[in-house]
Amino acid sequence: MFTKAFSFPVGSGDVVSGILEAENNLLVDYSAYCKPIYIKNLLKRSRIIPRFRLFVCNPDGTRRYQIPNDDIASGGSYSENYQNGQRRTLSFTLINNTGKYTPGIDTIWINTVIALDIGIIAPEDGITFWFQKGIFIVNSANPTHTNKDCTVAVECSDKFSLLTGAMGRLVNTVEIPSGTLIEDVINDTLKNPTGNGYVFDSSPFIYNSAFKGRKTPLTVSGSSGSNWGDLLTQLADILSAEIFYNSEGRLTLIPTTEVISDRDKPVLFDFVDVLGDFQNDNMTFEMNEFINKVVVIGSNVNGHTVTAEAINDNPSSPLCYQKIGYRMKEPINDSNITNDFLAQERADYELRKASIAKTKLSSTVFLNPLLSVNNLVTFTDEFFSFRKERFLVQSISFNLDYNGIMSLTVSNINDLPYLT
Repeated sequence: MFTKAFSFPVGSGDVVSGILEAENNLLVDYSAYCKPIYIKNLLKRSRIIPRFRLFVCNPDGTRRYQIPNDDIASGGSYSENYQNGQRRTLSFTLINNTGKYTPGIDTIWINTVIALDIGIIAPEDGITFWFQKGIFIVNSANPTHTNKDCTVAVECSDKFSLLTGAMGRLVNTVEIPSGTLIEDVINDTLKNPTGNGYVFDSSPFIYNSAFKGRKTPLTVSGSSGSNWGDLLTQLADILSAEIFYNSEGRLTLIPTTEVISDRDKPVLFDFVDVLGDFQNDNMTFEMNEFINKVVVIGSNVNGHTVTAEAINDNPSSPLCYQKIGYRMKEPINDSNITNDFLAQERADYELRKASIAKTKLSSTVFLNPLLSVNNLVTFTDEFFSFRKERFLVQSISFNLDYNGIMSLTVSNINDLPYLT
């Protein structure tokens, strides 16, 4: 069996990575198969076979052993939601008739590390792609015993849950002095010992080059009873960054200026109604919660209160203030914002978040491992008059089964205020 690792960025800080498995044919250039264009075309075929696999991992994320698929009951689920911090969740049920998965320190226990791969088989080409979809931490494992069978229901979250849960709670107030390198603080936080011989996260984190050399402009503190995740989110706000774990299980910080540059992002996939690429698309408008104005209030610096506002004045947007009046989000107060430029970046970012959150299209499509949240797809739908209309992915979910179906929630980027 020939194997080849592949990895490529998809925008917004995430990556597509995994393994190609193929018959050992040295005359074939398998590197050509590992490019986005080939995988896109592969996903358009009528004959692809979906697969999934779960691994129990060491604390550093390296894989110890695969859980046999025969031991996994159909009906588990994966979800990914566009937000700061924790984005991915995973649930599955293990068949436990022999008792080998009964929760315990040597089986499935608190903080057990799980990896999920999604696979697609192309039988004509004799190849299988396995795509990484995250590294997860077990939050609960609940055994059930009936007259018919025994099972263990397992719930997992991505690694950010370590930083926000009981293990990440601060016993004492933590203060980070003004002028401290933020990159060092993040590194030290992840390398904090957790008391069981390990650290929060030994994997290298992804720190955008735009942040190199950035220091805390003031003292940043975390109070007793809060958690390390809150502290890292504060630092991300200072950097004007989003913070999350990517599909490889690596903590990622990406500038919000890149996050909101929707016109510059690649389109990951084109869904076309007449090609049968989706089963349905349903529109939702939460009109009472439409927002087109955001005000940010930062710290007081030498008698000047840092402020900024962002307004949707895009005349092509149905949410612009000229068409529906001013609709304002509650003012955002953040003392970590120390100048008007950073305040404006935050205001623009928060307005974008508010704009995409309340206008949604939900669709059922075929399983597509290329997709991740905060990236673009297009829909062509004659009924709604969509002609390669670009949408931003807000959420993804699918079951761990062999139906090959995925649910998407997306927002039309033409409703966003920064696209003229």
